[in-house]
Amino acid sequence: HKTGLYQNLNGLGSQEVVIEDPRHGTDLHDFSAVKLAQIFQVWQGRYLSLAADERIKYIQIYKNRGIFAGASQEHSHSQIMGLPFLPLCNAGIVDYFGKNGDCLLCAIVDEETRTRIRVVHETDLFLLGCPYASRFSYETWIIPKRHTENYGEITEDEIADLAMICRAYLEMIMDVLDDPAYNVVINTAPVNSAYQPGYHWFLEVIPRLLVTTGLDVATGIYTNPVAPELAAELFRQYISKYL
Repeated sequence: HKTGLYQNLNGLGSQEVVIEDPRHGTDLHDFSAVKLAQIFQVWQGRYLSLAADERIKYIQIYKNRGIFAGASQEHSHSQIMGLPFLPLCNAGIVDYFGKNGDCLLCAIVDEETRTRIRVVHETDLFLLGCPYASRFSYETWIIPKRHTENYGEITEDEIADLAMICRAYLEMIMDVLDDPAYNVVINTAPVNSAYQPGYHWFLEVIPRLLVTTGLDVATGIYTNPVAPELAAELFRQYISKYL
């Protein structure tokens, strides 16, 4: 629809809330790996169900923990949104493939396993590390080594491994970073629409320690006072304690 100069859409889509635990006062970082795996399975099931609706073009799974991460409810929950359009969040991934004919996330895994300076932990299935030129202090990505475009394709073994890594990492940052607010975000390929190749799903954990600045808002250039190399070095000192 058009309203003068502006365009808008009807409220088509879906927003679902996943209640992660019946108990009040617990949160994602309190759960066992088994409990986390169950939550990740629920995410996958809802992803696949929403993907079956041809009107949905992108599925965003995310969690806000704490007021500084945007949480509006104290009870532990995550959210799944089915959007009728494609957001711009993965534009860099598509652009990289267009210029290089290669998957950006696969290239990142290769580069980080070679240099090791931003790697926090590695398994046969996943790489846990702090991304180069990260936007936020102590931002961390968990990247599947198997090239998989969308989260719906995650296997049972990958779910179990991801749960183990997430449990250790979340418990660690609660201690090392002194109970931070955080976001958990899954980046994945579009659904029900033609799209450029190069997508590779991955999970982000973003501790929210600082507020957004005017420069961030104006330019999209994020001010991060903690170099990812230093963040990874700190996490490497502690991660084995929680695994």
